[in-house]
Amino acid sequence: MTSPEPIILVCVPATAPLCVEGATFDQVCSQCRQNVMLAPSGQRFLKEHPASSILCRQCYCPEPSDLPCGLTATSPGELRAEIASIRPNTWRHRN
Repeated sequence: MTSPEPIILVCVPATAPLCVEGATFDQVCSQCRQNVMLAPSGQRFLKEHPASSILCRQCYCPEPSDLPCGLTATSPGELRAEIASIRPNTWRHRN
């Protein structure tokens, strides 16, 4: 029997210029150890899949043009609601 594929949750760095309402900044990239921003959908995904590895976007895919499309930790409706709540990241300079 083969082992299941590892689950990777890709997050933006906590220093990103924008964030969504309800984001947290207390998780770190499992590779480079920088703090990352976790949207509410990512927080819920992590609770449902606690064995997931967290990677920052840079460690997951150094070239943004190579990022796979269509991979999200939530439903399209919830993703639209999170996008609608985008605001300046006031925590940016604290991270």
